[in-house]
Amino acid sequence: ELLYLFDGKKFAFGNYFENLTISKVNERYFLKTLIGGEKYSIDKHGFKGVVVKAMTYHMMSIEKIDNLWKLQYVVDI
Repeated sequence: ELLYLFDGKKFAFGNYFENLTISKVNERYFLKTLIGGEKYSIDKHGFKGVVVKAMTYHMMSIEKIDNLWKLQYVVDI
């Protein structure tokens, strides 16, 4: 969904994440949050030269450490 918002809707994410929760149901993880941002503008946000095409399950891990969540994944670029 996040890739779709950026690539399809040209939505640039800010540093605003509210009420972020991660839950596990039947070996599947779900992330829910309210995200702040604005319409992407190359003049304002720039371009780093790398575009993420997809997330993969290869080497993915999700674990809770104390009161924080650690997510590790590989991306296709």
